[in-house]
Amino acid sequence: MDGMNRNSDLKLLRALLGMLLCAAALLLGSCVAQKLPQHEAGFGLVAVPYQISNQTTYQLVKAIVLKSTEDADFSVRIDMPPFNDDVVISQPIPEGSYVVDYADAVSVPVSGVLDRGSTGRVNFTEPVRIDLKDGDIILFPMLFTAEQYRRADYVVCNINHQPLDPEQQNYYLNKLPAMENGAQWRVRANP
Repeated sequence: MDGMNRNSDLKLLRALLGMLLCAAALLLGSCVAQKLPQHEAGFGLVAVPYQISNQTTYQLVKAIVLKSTEDADFSVRIDMPPFNDDVVISQPIPEGSYVVDYADAVSVPVSGVLDRGSTGRVNFTEPVRIDLKDGDIILFPMLFTAEQYRRADYVVCNINHQPLDPEQQNYYLNKLPAMENGAQWRVRANP
């Protein structure tokens, strides 16, 4: 009987520790403002709206990579936003015109986690043309959502997308310039 109580106590202790770690991460995330990178001449950024519902203590086990069939070198990886914020900023991208017509859902290795959920190529109904100029931040016109939860011995992460509505677009267009280093950039909606 002592062995059963000890196992029960260990499970409870692990659950409490996990909850404490999640609470600490949320507290830290609410105290740290998201920061835009410093502007580099000849480069722009793409801002991708992203909402997360993560019912686990793990980072997201899936990421999205925006791609173009016209330009094999174009690739914007969307990982979990820092501190569960609601927008992902790309790495600096050389100014130019790009057509984004699909996304790849890829697995992100997480130690000790078996993952399931949406993977593979998702073609967009309408390709997104991005005309990126020096110093621009272009707001990607789609909202990506990630839902992650635990099922039996694995973690499920499903990622979907939908067009931004006007209210969401205004939210991001106001949020981005207010971020640290925001004065260095011109924020534009994608036409």
